Amino acid sequence: MNSKRLLKFAAFTFLVMIGALFYWQQQAPEVGTDKALLFPELAEQINQVKIVEIKNQDEQVILSFQNQAWLLQDSDNFPALNEKVRENIIALSQLRIKALKTKKPELYNKLAVEDPNQRQSQSQLISLLDEEGNIIAALIVGKQTASSDKLPAFYARLPDSPQALLVEGRLNISSLEKDWFEQTIIDLDDAEVKSIQIQQPDEAPFSLIREQEGELNFTYQDLPPGKKMQSEVLLNSMAN
Repeated sequence: MNSKRLLKFAAFTFLVMIGALFYWQQQAPEVGTDKALLFPELAEQINQVKIVEIKNQDEQVILSFQNQAWLLQDSDNFPALNEKVRENIIALSQLRIKALKTKKPELYNKLAVEDPNQRQSQSQLISLLDEEGNIIAALIVGKQTASSDKLPAFYARLPDSPQALLVEGRLNISSLEKDWFEQTIIDLDDAEVKSIQIQQPDEAPFSLIREQEGELNFTYQDLPPGKKMQSEVLLNSMAN
């Protein structure tokens, strides 16, 4: 191989290497060595959060903090799962940026970080607001994955930023109200329940009672005419 050919080959190889390096830099995630907090000020603002909104393309949940409890605003202020709401607010304050991903909107759907109002969107938007309705923090939540450290992670994007992110942490959110209902309204030891009065529309009230101290089963009292006795198993399940 003469020197002219060798020079051309070296130049071609150099250009290929430069091109490959440029492509790799464009495609590879930018990993932050310090894993900066996504919302660095949120930990100090947690007590200011009075409204949590979670929405996807079709559904929306609005949780409001009233009288020291979280309530489902669109379900007549039915009690919500207080601990679940609180845990998610704290989890948001602890999210850390693991890597920068794409800025290309046409690739958002691969990570499920597109606008939740977009047609066939897979994302969810969670917003934390103060009592005046000012946004404290908001995040588009995408697909779950795992970081290179095998820690829980998911793809996300700030609503006002084109930059998709890989963030470390875990959120347990849903845009369905049924996933936020507090199932236990009154927690009583069933052994302490002595009697229960039942009132149905257009009917006389009747009661279920335990006749003696230490009695396990309930019996009817003042059963309306035409009503049939139920089994003890069914009565006890109604009472408990």
